[in-house]
Amino acid sequence: MCLLVLFTGHVSSVILEVTSLGTVSELNETENTLTITEPRTYGCEYSAQGLTNCSFRKSEDLSLTGTVPDNETYSLIAPGDQVVVTGYGGADGTFITIAKVVTNMSGALVVTDAIGDISSIPVPFIGGYEVLQSEIPDCENCSGTLCTASGALVTIRAEGEDLVSKELIPDETLSYNGRNDGSMVNVTFVSGTAPSSLCKNATLMTGPQSVSDFIVSITPPIGEQEECDSSDNPDEKKSE
Repeated sequence: MCLLVLFTGHVSSVILEVTSLGTVSELNETENTLTITEPRTYGCEYSAQGLTNCSFRKSEDLSLTGTVPDNETYSLIAPGDQVVVTGYGGADGTFITIAKVVTNMSGALVVTDAIGDISSIPVPFIGGYEVLQSEIPDCENCSGTLCTASGALVTIRAEGEDLVSKELIPDETLSYNGRNDGSMVNVTFVSGTAPSSLCKNATLMTGPQSVSDFIVSITPPIGEQEECDSSDNPDEKKSE
């Protein structure tokens, strides 16, 4: 059995993305940064039998600091919160994603709020919700492998069914509260990029992966609002 780190960026990524779990120790709005302590790095073990075991594992770093993807971080995240962050490279740098996580009543880590590139989060949203996004390139505004995203098709799902879907323009929000269980989902597309390969007559090239900025905030269903210390359950995600 071998341990491999699972990087959660796009398949064509050329910039290394590392995902970590930790406790927020400092928010520095002046420096536009967030710091977590005792970070655990997300990785997967692959057995000879074809089984996969993914979890957060202790790293050698005592802390991890990165710039935040959006100033809304300082409204949704507080010191002491457990978060999952995805950053470029190894140690201190740029966080493209910050997700607040809690432990639900089943003992699993779930996300209640997320900022940045939500496609890089390996932890599910609370309430069984899923948020799928597909950025739409502005093919008149491209450079290399990336185009400015003119919008994003966003779908909110649960239990394998699409609940609501809409093409959002920058700074537009999609909301859903139709389950009659007290829960509510708000997804805002702030801005982003899309692969230039989606444009007509695009040429094959390599370059940085597309990254977008979303704000997701979920009011948990009644009965799923118990918050525990997520460090008690670092192995929240296992798959075959």
